[in-house]
Amino acid sequence: MNDQSSSAIRLTFAYEDDSIDLISQQPVDMIVPPSDPIEDLAASGFRVVLKNGNGETLYRRVMRNPIPFDREVFSDERAQSISRMPVERPKGVFTIVVPNVTDAQAVSLYSSRVSPETLPRSLRVLKTFELTRFLESKR
Repeated sequence: MNDQSSSAIRLTFAYEDDSIDLISQQPVDMIVPPSDPIEDLAASGFRVVLKNGNGETLYRRVMRNPIPFDREVFSDERAQSISRMPVERPKGVFTIVVPNVTDAQAVSLYSSRVSPETLPRSLRVLKTFELTRFLESKR
């Protein structure tokens, strides 16, 4: 697969608590960040993975977790100006751009941290979304 492509898909996800939904798929003409090594199976972090119909990985990108589990809080006290506080009910929207690969059938989101209460642990699939419908209409 070509490391840089000008044919891409912007995937928009909405999340609330532990629920994630793919709410939009848009074709875009832009350079896609290159794939991280397919063979690298690091046990922690956040990543997006494109797979074909046989379950083979076509593209993999390790990135900062787009779902914040804590936020910076500023104090009025000089002794402690900034601290981190857990987000009780994570809610928001994020986008990820992936290459529009003809063989791609699904995109999976992986994370080693799945809620504000949990510490990072071994990587697990948060959710997998089918892309077949969109990719069949590739420009």
